[in-house]
Amino acid sequence: MLCTFGGKHFPRSVQTVLRKEGRKTMNRMQNSSREVLLKRINEVSFAVSDILLFLDTHPDCQEALAFYQKNVAIRKEALAEYARLYGPLTIDTADDTCSRSWEWVQQPFPWEVKGGCR
Repeated sequence: MLCTFGGKHFPRSVQTVLRKEGRKTMNRMQNSSREVLLKRINEVSFAVSDILLFLDTHPDCQEALAFYQKNVAIRKEALAEYARLYGPLTIDTADDTCSRSWEWVQQPFPWEVKGGCR
């Protein structure tokens, strides 16, 4: 279902993220817990995926394109912050140039943190 936002028709899920985006900043994310940071990464990743679908049908929508570009940058920054604090979530943030072995697989997966899996 589409809704009008800023004169454009955006999916409701994108509108929800647009509202949340105004209340959250990357500065607060730096001091967040692991779960909050993962939640933020999931939210912004969903927004990016969803707006990509919107752009498939509205390729000339400048507002949607700006939203996409802004959220891709937020996602990259959040993934980099998570990798710095807890280890990489994606291969893109696995910076193993300083080590002598491939250490990515030695770190716990996000779902292993609470115990029970190890």
